[in-house]
Amino acid sequence: MTYTAIIVEDNPVDAEVLRDYLHKYFPEITIAASTDSVTEIKKLLLQHSPQIAFMDIELANGKSIEVLDSLNTENIQLIFITSHNVFAIDAIRANAVDYIVKPVDAVLLKKAVLKAFGRIEQGRMVKLNEGSTIQKISVPTANGLTFINVEKIIRIEADRSYATIITTDAKPLFVTRTLLHFENELSANLFMRVHDSYLVNRLFIAEFIKGKTGSIKMTDGFETNLSIGKKESFLHWMQDDTTF
Repeated sequence: MTYTAIIVEDNPVDAEVLRDYLHKYFPEITIAASTDSVTEIKKLLLQHSPQIAFMDIELANGKSIEVLDSLNTENIQLIFITSHNVFAIDAIRANAVDYIVKPVDAVLLKKAVLKAFGRIEQGRMVKLNEGSTIQKISVPTANGLTFINVEKIIRIEADRSYATIITTDAKPLFVTRTLLHFENELSANLFMRVHDSYLVNRLFIAEFIKGKTGSIKMTDGFETNLSIGKKESFLHWMQDDTTF
């Protein structure tokens, strides 16, 4: 997964140190733009719609935190980096992810960024769940029915006219249902048939690997190639603004 960020910093040395840290520890972050001016903050936020903003508070021409009062930053993870600790209360009011006092410590920066990633992914999950009306599905077993929480399904594997359901908290479940049955039952926001034999939950996709057809790796270590012709639709499904 990739993330877009901006940097607001009027000290060139501090800005470069931050860039170096992010490049070294978080190559998945793309710095879309940077500025040293309070007057450009709003323009950059509207133009780039960053998921993360690294912001010094006291700039040469004003305080960056005051600009945020007139903006909707609900979907932006704010990480304040400043020379003073007197603005901590303001940062809390702005719902900041973290507040780091210069000089930037790499360990503290990594913790802040990982916290931001967590908030972003949590927001994505909420959005996906809003588009899914089914929270649990029932599947037939020898003893009756088993009810499975949809969010815990990692993938479903086809086995002719049967299927195996792989979940996060149980052994694989072999059921007398086809993969097509589950494809029709489960939300297309959350599940995609990436291969004739596999229906996968996007919440558990860890990596996309370039190739002729492309392949994916899931959080449990499972890997599979995408079916021919699925690559573009898969990338669009995963994240509209992702470019590979």
